[in-house]
Amino acid sequence: MTKIKLVISDLDETILKHGDLVSPKDQETVERLLDQGIEVAWVTGRYYDSIPEYFTKNERINYVSSSNGALIHNVKTNKIIYEKNLNYTDVLAIIEKVNEKASYLFIENRQAVFTDVRLFTNEILEDAYFFESLKKQAQLKDNLYEFIKENKIDALKVEAAFHDLDFRDDIYRELSELNQFKVSATHISNVDVINKDVSKGTALFYLKNLLGLKTEEIMAIGDNDNDVAMIEAAGIGVAMANGSPLVKEAADFITDSIENDGFSAAVRKVIKLS
Repeated sequence: MTKIKLVISDLDETILKHGDLVSPKDQETVERLLDQGIEVAWVTGRYYDSIPEYFTKNERINYVSSSNGALIHNVKTNKIIYEKNLNYTDVLAIIEKVNEKASYLFIENRQAVFTDVRLFTNEILEDAYFFESLKKQAQLKDNLYEFIKENKIDALKVEAAFHDLDFRDDIYRELSELNQFKVSATHISNVDVINKDVSKGTALFYLKNLLGLKTEEIMAIGDNDNDVAMIEAAGIGVAMANGSPLVKEAADFITDSIENDGFSAAVRKVIKLS
């Protein structure tokens, strides 16, 4: 059996529970992997500065990818080693399509997160724990469209959510059919849009080439639709029991849920930890 040399994992609802908690068992599993010289990397849809320090400040972890693979940091050197943006004209086109009915709208680039003050007060944000850090960091604009246009702001990711789920489904389908963007979701109410040449799978390929690994030496774990490309690109792809139907279909096997330390269960099924 080929030895796994890289475990690459999603964060929210894969190892990161309720927005900011990593179970003691999962923490122990990560440390045991690192003890055995196995590389651990994180790939998330989050904006980089909203990632908890547990994932970015571990001195033995080298790589963190954010914005669904559009940005990769070497966290040891604090250097960006990969970046792929949406052109600002594409950002404007997306805003035009979603702005009227969006419950929230975030435009992310490496410097900041921008949002429209009209949308930022929406009640959907009050219950969304994973937006709390973004709310603290986001720059509020009176007219987001005009701000992006005037300043020609390229974006790593555009993220929007909708109360009207039928409209959301229409937007998801419409943007996908353009073949101009990569469209995914982390919830039934939201839409994430990134450069068409980017995914969590491309982040995996970048790290694979950087580290000189074979596909069969990589294990990937995730729970949602935006993890599918990463799951399919790995030698062993694992879906969480709490994962979406699409990610479960793409996986080689399904592990336990996050509530039952599914990350650890998956790792220990594949890798013998000393």
